[in-house]
Amino acid sequence: MSAERTRTLQVRNADNSSHTCNHAFLSLFLSVFILTCIIIQFTSTARSEKQGEYLPLTLIMLTLDGLRHDHLGCYGYPVHVSPNIDLISKQSVLQTQAFSQSVSTKSALMTLLTSHYPEVHAINDLGGPQFKLTPKIQTLPEILAKLGFITAAFVSNKELPDQAGFRRGFDQYIIGDPFGRDNTVTYILDQRVIPYLENNIKARKPQFVLLHTDMLHFPPIPVQPYLDLFVKPGQGEFVRAIQQDTTFITASDQQRIELFWKVYDNLKPARSSLFSTLYDAQIRYLDETFGHLVRSIPTQHYYREVMLVLTAQHGDLLRDLRQFHDDCLLYDPLIQVPLIIRLPNNTMGGLVRENMVELTDVMPTVLELIGTKPLNGFQGTAQFQPSRLERDEGCIYSEVTFPNLVQSTVRTSQWKYIIDKKAGTECLFHLVTDPSEQDNLASQDRYQVIKQQFRNMLESKTGKNASLLENLRVNKKVEMSPKMKQ
Repeated sequence: MSAERTRTLQVRNADNSSHTCNHAFLSLFLSVFILTCIIIQFTSTARSEKQGEYLPLTLIMLTLDGLRHDHLGCYGYPVHVSPNIDLISKQSVLQTQAFSQSVSTKSALMTLLTSHYPEVHAINDLGGPQFKLTPKIQTLPEILAKLGFITAAFVSNKELPDQAGFRRGFDQYIIGDPFGRDNTVTYILDQRVIPYLENNIKARKPQFVLLHTDMLHFPPIPVQPYLDLFVKPGQGEFVRAIQQDTTFITASDQQRIELFWKVYDNLKPARSSLFSTLYDAQIRYLDETFGHLVRSIPTQHYYREVMLVLTAQHGDLLRDLRQFHDDCLLYDPLIQVPLIIRLPNNTMGGLVRENMVELTDVMPTVLELIGTKPLNGFQGTAQFQPSRLERDEGCIYSEVTFPNLVQSTVRTSQWKYIIDKKAGTECLFHLVTDPSEQDNLASQDRYQVIKQQFRNMLESKTGKNASLLENLRVNKKVEMSPKMKQ
């Protein structure tokens, strides 16, 4: 993927009295030089000098499915919903323009774990016998396991079956929401996840833990006291009705949806903000649970040896989908996601990067930061390579494949093109003047040249995906420097 030119590299809460560079070239040179030095220092300390073994490192990847970046305080949201995530973001690198490659949970998660587009790894919502990751594609846990990491996944969604390839490389693969709550106890987090982390920390073993929750999926019904914190006038009756219906806790996803609409239609709450109220309350609960997880890690180990990656598979439209007649599923609220990377010793903490990145970039970035040599075959790019900072503006690519809908999009900082391959419809949005994607310019004569350019970009991308799918080889191996070998 060609990355957008990094327009801003800034540190939050910087000293206002500090001197600023008067020359753009000098500023870019210093930025590249400093980042290079930091990366060299970090990757060199990620390994032991004795026999090239890794120092104990805990890598935790949290995927909060459905989390919109613009509903977090660290991204400018004015409502107090994410104090713990906001605090961690000050110790981290924060990407302001991160995009998922699909609105399908399974497709996006597999992209995160393989650095391949959904067209290539072929995990989508069509199902069938082809719903299995080819052995020619290595997953992040497989590579980390080869490097000596103990690996475990705690995933909430039963639609992420191990037979599809999600389990590959994990020593343990537990189905059950790690942030789920039964009455007052976060059972899996307190009884399974935290003890697992503690045991490996005590044994001085490097570990990779994936935590996936879908508690923001519709309908998000938060527990108390978080629900009352965000209730607005006119919504109290709805909240009380939800609280009194204990079947919400044990009901299936489909039953929860049916129960929600039953209460919703009977009580007619303040509809304009109800979805946002429930959503924010659930984020607040997840944020507090996340803070509990971080506080459970011994302070010294957390500061020196923990890497955190927090992101989402997709966002949310926050509207009544029964009245949503637009079949486009690739609007920015659905594909733009948070991406926060916290490194040991708070390395690069407070850095805000505004270049466009994809979920395909996460895996190579993580591997680069823990000290592996560059690997071939990824469709994403390690984000902290000096060359990445100097690239020309590029684009991001996303797609969705459902039984009745096949869509793709190419997006730059100024334009966005979407095509529905089944319906034969197209959308073209000028994001500078139309950031909410309301004014479709695809049919206007004066934009036909631009539309054709984006068609060509999309055809080029899908052509490369098809070529890669045909030419994957089984002999791709992890390359390690001599110091990294046992």
